[in-house]
Amino acid sequence: MIDKTLVHLPGADMIGALFISLALTVCAFIDTMSSILVVFAVSHAFGDYCPRWALPFVSSASALSISLATLIIIRIACRYVANRTSESITQHLGLALGNDMYVSLFNIEKLSDSNANAVGNLQYSNQSVATLSTEGIASLSTYFTSYVPTLFETMFMIPIAAVILLPLNGWSAALVICGMIAMPFAANMSREQDIATQVNQLKQYDNVGVRFEESLRGLNTLKIFGAD
Repeated sequence: MIDKTLVHLPGADMIGALFISLALTVCAFIDTMSSILVVFAVSHAFGDYCPRWALPFVSSASALSISLATLIIIRIACRYVANRTSESITQHLGLALGNDMYVSLFNIEKLSDSNANAVGNLQYSNQSVATLSTEGIASLSTYFTSYVPTLFETMFMIPIAAVILLPLNGWSAALVICGMIAMPFAANMSREQDIATQVNQLKQYDNVGVRFEESLRGLNTLKIFGAD
């Protein structure tokens, strides 16, 4: 599920992706704990069961308000850190990949000796370069800022879900944990299908762009001979 080729690309930041996943895990944990505290608070208000560890947080309306406000502040801070880290990864990855791609394209060793015009001898068309520098880099940024953090977040949430749900209901906990384990595999299958579809569409789009560029270049020749 982790592509080693993508991990070694210029600008790839797995540590940043791990940091995002930790922040998102804290956010998910806070969402879960907030719901549990509200349920226990309602249960305590009606005189039903409430565990001892939750009493200091739900024994009164002020205690519940302070607890929820603290959790919300922590969640906002974690979400802010995750967003800033995601923006940093996207910017750094775009610059690193863009520079590496353009340097490799204009490397003199890759140019043909039969023609001195470098533009006409690049391995990739202008349309291909434009596509790689926009949609390609954006897709890679999504991989490191969305897919990988979500994968790690799911792995981190499995033991947390077990600790929280097992004391409440063992069967429900087992069902949730099995679903969390299966979710990354299902997402990986869907991701492979999406990649295949996107590659096929980009190839068709690239071919249209190449033909359009060739038509524009041929138009100059037609104008010279007055055949346009």
